Amino acid sequence: MATSTAPFTYVERGERKSVGELIGVRHVMDPEISEKELRRFAFSEFPSVRRAAAYNPATPTDVLQDLALDANPAVRSAAEMSLRMR
Repeated sequence: MATSTAPFTYVERGERKSVGELIGVRHVMDPEISEKELRRFAFSEFPSVRRAAAYNPATPTDVLQDLALDANPAVRSAAEMSLRMR
């Protein structure tokens, strides 16, 4: 992961990521995350955080159903896959 010249921003696979976004993704992947936190992160401004929430097996079904309608295709795909696996 290379750093950019902007403060608190990283470039990962050609995409700029803020530190907040990276922390959000990391937190959502924590198996000990509470349902309340998962619900909050599922509606993050960052698609990568929403996608991580969709992949978390503890994410409630109703949240996955909302994420399956997300504007971002990667988030939709992750939510649809998680719903199929239930």
